[in-house]
Parts: sequence; structure tokens; C-alpha cells
Amino acid sequence: MYMSILSAKEKGVDSFMTVHDSFATHANDIDDLLLSLKEEFIALHQIDILDNLKKDIEKEFNIQLKTIKYLDQEFDLNKVKKAKYFFS
Repeated sequence: MYMSILSAKEKGVDSFMTVHDSFATHANDIDDLLLSLKEEFIALHQIDILDNLKKDIEKEFNIQLKTIKYLDQEFDLNKVKKAKYFFS
């Protein structure tokens, strides 16, 4: 959420409203907000966040956890950029 707002702000969007995981802005800024959401979603999910969490927990509690596959290797994150209905 924070990453998306910073990205949109860099594109000139300066009015936001957020409720839980929903975003809103003025109608003339929707395209810039949507682009920011897509870009930051891709940036976030290019990192294996489950593996990072697993390593942190293993280190903190001195335990070994099972590895869980984060994303299907067939899934192309870049297709998110072209998605018409990515976020609402």
C-alpha cells in the first residue's frame, strides 16, 4: 500500500483515500494510480517474500520449516501490466 502511494505520488497523484486494501483518488488520477498499483505489485512479487519470511522465522526460533513454492513458475508477473481488471 505504502509503495503504491509513493509511486503514484511520483506520478503527480496527490489525493488518496484508503480503506483496508482498497484505494481511491480523483477520477482524473485513476490511470496513474492503477499504473502505480500494477508496478508495485510486480516489484513486490518478484521477491520471494515467503522464503524471506521462512528464513526470518527459522533464524528467530532456531527451527527448520518446510519450503513452500511462492509463485507458479509459469505465471508471468509482467502480464499484470496489461490486465484490464487488476484492482478495484
